[in-house]
Order: sequence, then C-alpha cells, then structure tokens
Amino acid sequence: MKKGFFLSSFFLLLSLFCLCTAIDEEFVVVDTAERFFKALRDGEYSVAWGLLTPKSKEIIISRVHSSLKKEGVKAEKEEIRRDFEGGGPLFKAYWKGFCEEFRPGLVLDRCRWELKEVKSRDKAVILLRCRATRPLKLFFLEGKWLVGFEESF
Repeated sequence: MKKGFFLSSFFLLLSLFCLCTAIDEEFVVVDTAERFFKALRDGEYSVAWGLLTPKSKEIIISRVHSSLKKEGVKAEKEEIRRDFEGGGPLFKAYWKGFCEEFRPGLVLDRCRWELKEVKSRDKAVILLRCRATRPLKLFFLEGKWLVGFEESF
C-alpha cells in the first residue's frame, strides 16, 4: 500500500514539474521575442543585438558590407563586425535606419504574441497576430533563446 502511494505521488510530482517547466520555457521564449522588439523601440540596440542569432548577425554584417561596397566605401567585414560588436557609428546608423523603416513599436502595440510551437529543444516559432506578418523563429543557442530575425523574414 505504501509503495503504491509513494509511486503515485512521485509520478504526480514529476508530471507537475514537467508541466511547470514547459510553461516556464514558453514564457522565456515569448519574453525573449518581446524584449528584442522593446529594445529596438527604446533605442537599446546593443540589447537587441545580443538577442540575435549568430546567423542573423552575420547576414546583417554582410548586408552592410555589400551596401558600403556599392557606395565605394572600403571596409572589411571584420571591421564592420568590430563596429557592431562595440556599438560603433555604423551599428547605430544601421539600427536607427532599420527602426525608422520597420517601426518595432507597431509590433508591440498592434500584435498579440502567441507561441505556435516549440519544434524541439532548440527551435521555437512565435506567431505575431497582426496583418501580413510571418512567424518569428527563435533558436536555443549558447544556452539561451535567441531571435532568428533574418531567418524569419
């Protein structure tokens, strides 16, 4: 009798723990996406940069490099990377221009966050319920959830 009670209690506690862990994970995923857009809206570009996946960062750096090259400005990718990692003038100009076009405040004001699915331990998809948006992809890398902005759009 005692053995059955303890076994039942153990499985009940295990189930509750798993449920709480799943809920916590969903909160962290959605919170990461929201923090990214809030950082952009508030001009905290270094915070937003820190929430991006390495792939998104590399795509942005390549895009800036190509744009500078077309304008006749000689800049190596590594130089651009250092500027972005250090929050330099190129970094600030890029994000200021980006936010003027993208307007992250509208995403925060007009969209409803909804976790569509956590595909695996390393990938999640968030739906932003507003007009003409694609799902935002987040990836579990480096021990935390990161926004795959360029991978999403």
